[in-house]
Amino acid sequence: KVVSINQNFQQTIWHYHGGCQVGRVVDKGYRVLGIDSLRVIDGSMFYHTPGANPQATVMMLGRYMGQRIMHDRLVHGSKKKN
Repeated sequence: KVVSINQNFQQTIWHYHGGCQVGRVVDKGYRVLGIDSLRVIDGSMFYHTPGANPQATVMMLGRYMGQRIMHDRLVHGSKKKN
């Protein structure tokens, strides 16, 4: 069941969505704005509720970002800001 209060906030009974806005709280690489080396990977940054349980989506996004960070470090070296 999805409860929609307004367009900026959505939640299901069990899962919170929309509190960590991309562009306001984190950038497109999920880095927290104004803080070095901190990323947010959780359901609070989803604009829309995933079609199934969001836990699988969060786990896959976390894996993807981990792979992306490792790739960037291998290609660009440790000097690039992650």
